[in-house]
Amino acid sequence: MLNSKGRVTECFFIREDGTHIQYELATDPPEAAFWSTYKLKPGHIKVVGKYDRKIKSELAKEICNDINRREAKVTKQPIENKILKKRQAARAKHAKAGKKQQEAR
Repeated sequence: MLNSKGRVTECFFIREDGTHIQYELATDPPEAAFWSTYKLKPGHIKVVGKYDRKIKSELAKEICNDINRREAKVTKQPIENKILKKRQAARAKHAKAGKKQQEAR
C-alpha cells in the first residue's frame, strides 16, 4: 500500500530470533518497489520504530540483503541461449566431419 509520501507501508521483517521489524520502502519512483529489475539499496528502507540511528542502519542493511537474496533466487532461472547452442552444435559437426575425413584417408 502506498502512502501520501509514495512509500510502501506496513512491511514487516522477521529476524532469526523471532522479532518483528516494521519498515517502509521509499523508492524513486514509488512503483519501482514492485519491479523485479530494480536494485534495492539499504537507503530505500526506512525502519519504523524507536531505534538508535546505528541500529536502524544495521536493520536496513539486514532487510535489504534478505530481500535481494530472495529476489536473486526467484529471478535467476536458466535462460536458454540459442546462439551458444548453435555455436556448440556447429563445432561438434565440424569436429565430427574432420574425424570422418581422417578415417577416409
